[in-house]
Amino acid sequence: MPRFTEVLEARHIRISMDGRGRWPYHVFIERLLRSLKYECVYLRAFKTGSELRAGLKAWIAHYNGQRPHSALAGRTGPPLSLEEPSAVARV
Repeated sequence: MPRFTEVLEARHIRISMDGRGRWPYHVFIERLLRSLKYECVYLRAFKTGSELRAGLKAWIAHYNGQRPHSALAGRTGPPLSLEEPSAVARV
């Protein structure tokens, strides 16, 4: 079985694993994971992997569709993207 990097290289896809210059991406991911831990994982005692998977799925749906976001002026994601498509690119 080929290593995943060989598959990418065979398709002339540039690989960058150092992450230099991508601090905005890291900030977003770190903040998302912090919210996930404090709003979902730490508040529940999941007994099985299936319970955890269902809990994570529900939290992500809530985060993306119902939870207000300060970066979006207190609005949720979907209505903003329908009302002002250009605003999503600025976020």
